[in-house]
Formats: sequence, structure tokens, C-alpha cells
Amino acid sequence: MPKKVTIRDIASELGLSAMTVSLALRDNPRISGRDQSRIKQGY
Repeated sequence: MPKKVTIRDIASELGLSAMTVSLALRDNPRISGRDQSRIKQGY
């Protein structure tokens, strides 16, 4: 069974904090559109 991808995995890959990834996945307006796009395109 393949390993599940975690928020920490995504954050590490993109050079962001886990909190930033978490907020972006919930469409929080505090996260820039650029970062939201990077996160959502990557995973």
C-alpha cells in the first residue's frame, strides 16, 4: 500500500510551513493566491 501524503510532506516539498498548507487547502484569504495555486496544483 502506498504511503499517504501528509500536509507536512507537501509543506516540505514546497518550502512552506504546514500551517500555510493547511490554511491554503481551506481557502483562507490570508494565504496569497500564488501560494494557494502552488499548493493545489502540486497535490
